[in-house]
Amino acid sequence: MFTFAAFCYMLSLVLCVSLIFFAIWHITAFDELQADFKVPIDQGNPLHARERLRNIERICNLLRKTNKDFRLGP
Repeated sequence: MFTFAAFCYMLSLVLCVSLIFFAIWHITAFDELQADFKVPIDQGNPLHARERLRNIERICNLLRKTNKDFRLGP
């Protein structure tokens, strides 16, 4: 049997994963909205992929930074 604390911990993990997924999904969706007016040949430009990767890296770095700030204990 799971205790209430274990249930809350697993629920928080699921919620965190879903929030990270939706954050990345929104970055991709807004990037696609910005790229709609461009020439279709330009869509495959590697510069756009690099820009998306930079945005994802920025989010991950911010998440790591906030995780370090809110750690409990020494």
